Amino acid sequence: MIDPNNEWAEQQLAKLHAQATNYPTQALLQAAKQLVVAQDQRLDQLRGELDGRMWSPQKW
Repeated sequence: MIDPNNEWAEQQLAKLHAQATNYPTQALLQAAKQLVVAQDQRLDQLRGELDGRMWSPQKW
């Protein structure tokens, strides 16, 4: 599940990357976009882990 804030940030970074005129700026924006994607994946994994722990019969 993609967080709406992360989706917005990813779209904005993609737009800025397309408009960037020099390599250092493009590289920075690409790295920032990859960071947003990685954070979204980690959040999704943590949500799944939390859900799994809540429904674990061992914890009842």
